[in-house]
Amino acid sequence: MNQPVYPGPHMDQTQAPTPDAPPAAAPTKKKRRWVPLTAAAVAGLLLGVGIGTSQASDPALVEAREEAEAEARDARDALAEAEGDAQDARDALAEAEGEAEDARDALAEAEGEAEDARDALADTQGEVDALQSEVDELNAAVAVADTGSDSADDTTSVATDEDDGAGAQVEAPQPPAAGEADTSGRSIAQENAVGSAENYLSFMSFSRQGLIDQLEYEGYSTEDATYAVDSLSVDWNEQAALSAENYLDFMSFSRQGLIDQLLFEGFSQSQVEYGAAAVGY
Repeated sequence: MNQPVYPGPHMDQTQAPTPDAPPAAAPTKKKRRWVPLTAAAVAGLLLGVGIGTSQASDPALVEAREEAEAEARDARDALAEAEGDAQDARDALAEAEGEAEDARDALAEAEGEAEDARDALADTQGEVDALQSEVDELNAAVAVADTGSDSADDTTSVATDEDDGAGAQVEAPQPPAAGEADTSGRSIAQENAVGSAENYLSFMSFSRQGLIDQLEYEGYSTEDATYAVDSLSVDWNEQAALSAENYLDFMSFSRQGLIDQLLFEGFSQSQVEYGAAAVGY
């Protein structure tokens, strides 16, 4: 029979037997997991150092890398400069469009003023024509009165001649019929057209064709308008110079722009060049 064993000072507590307890398992040895990780890190570091050392030690690679970096800087600078130029071009385009719009507005305003001037001129011409008609009527009345006076004198003269036995009769002069040429060889329409042309030239400059067109606008036929203009002694070069000066008084023109405007008004090429030279172009 087994005897109980009591722990004592000669026995460690861990060695004291436990009744009916299974025997203690042997202690296991822990694995060191940091060893392979450290080895891998060291290997990577050595590999990186080796690669860097090999690249740094290769002059061709260093030179190629520096050239690439320099080209990249140049490309960035060129791109920035191109973007600046593009912005300048956009600004210049916007400014040019603004100036063109201002020029169109000024031209439209000038055309409006010219149209107003033509309308005012037409109204004035209408008044002049009305006055001319009244003058013509008065002249006709005076002519009739003069004819009656002459007839009375002639009657007296005839009576005297009859008393003297002459028996001569004097016919009274008849006024010219409407549409027939007067004593100057012009019809009434031609005479009025000449007066209208002179009135226009007294306060406004015209080209030959422009004056003919204006008279046609007033209702004169092409034949009468042409006759009236050609019957006047007009220096068309001087008219071109006056027109150029009038245009420059209220609007700015380049030399070619002024020449084009004068050509549009009906002046010839030589006349517009004379007009442009007269104002300093």
